[in-house]
Amino acid sequence: MTAVLEKRITIKDVARETGMSLATVSGVLNGLDEFSEKTKKKVWDAANSLNYIPNSQARTLRAGREQQERCKTGIIIHVTHLGGENPVGNSFESERSVMLAWEAGKHGLYPISYWYHQLKGFQCPQVINGIVDGAIVGTPHLEVVRTLRGKIPLVLMDVPFSLENADVPMVNIDFRYGFMKLFNHLKNLGHRRIGTISSTSCGDGMSTELPVFNALLEAARMNDIEIHPECNIREDISPATHLQIMEKAAAQFKKYIVKKEISAIVSPWLSYTETLFPMLTGMGLKIPEDVSLAGVHCEIRTPANNVTSIVYDWPGLIKTSVEALKNMIDKKQTHCGNFLVRPDFYEGATVRTYNYEK
Repeated sequence: MTAVLEKRITIKDVARETGMSLATVSGVLNGLDEFSEKTKKKVWDAANSLNYIPNSQARTLRAGREQQERCKTGIIIHVTHLGGENPVGNSFESERSVMLAWEAGKHGLYPISYWYHQLKGFQCPQVINGIVDGAIVGTPHLEVVRTLRGKIPLVLMDVPFSLENADVPMVNIDFRYGFMKLFNHLKNLGHRRIGTISSTSCGDGMSTELPVFNALLEAARMNDIEIHPECNIREDISPATHLQIMEKAAAQFKKYIVKKEISAIVSPWLSYTETLFPMLTGMGLKIPEDVSLAGVHCEIRTPANNVTSIVYDWPGLIKTSVEALKNMIDKKQTHCGNFLVRPDFYEGATVRTYNYEK
């Protein structure tokens, strides 16, 4: 019996799909910068969707000789969406990359980083050349996940759950545990009514604060701490509107702090709390004497103003993600698709005992 060989996708197929010339497609896939971002995105989208393999060497790497198991390279890729345009000088990304390299090395894996700021299509020759064994993805864009899934083993790290990716292993912070610890601490210090601020924006792709905010609400309810209805501020917060919304929120919070109707402000992200700190003190309020502040700290640096925080356990997230990906690469069975890593609790200096007055 003669084996039926799968039709190989060639550069001509990519050119036909895009309606572009062979020279243009070849130039884009070889990394030439003379083409517009629109052209590059169109070519890479087509190459990824068609599962294009550039040459016979890559085909051998991916499929193995005589269509056997593909050869493993030990190379994995970490895909990250940057908040700014350039990772240079970004201590958070630098330190996280070192953590990943160290942890991956323990398993004989060698990570490469793929950073992007604006979504311009997934443009990574290492993946289509078949030299990447697997990927750890931390990005809000569904397009990137769709491009990679089915091609290589994939683990999502610090990415909110979505039904579309329910079959992809996820490693996330256990926000419920973190908020339970924080609100239990507040309760023991006499806090009974608080304010909060969060964003209603879904951002890009899968990015949303809703799971974090829901964990906050549940923990407050479980600890009999009320969120004041006039101080439960939910707005469409973006980089462009951040300061304006925080100024408005600070003025609203002050009214109820002065009347002693709220004793603390808790937010899903520390960036909100850190912005509110100087605004509230600028209004003559003392922290934590007049109001306590706390939030979720997702970076590696020490929180500004020593704010009390639920702190991401990045070493734990990275360790769990690497181990899950290694098991997938080695085709070891796992019965867990959602790994939760407990955060740390940073007591800080912005929470204190409060004598509640109605």
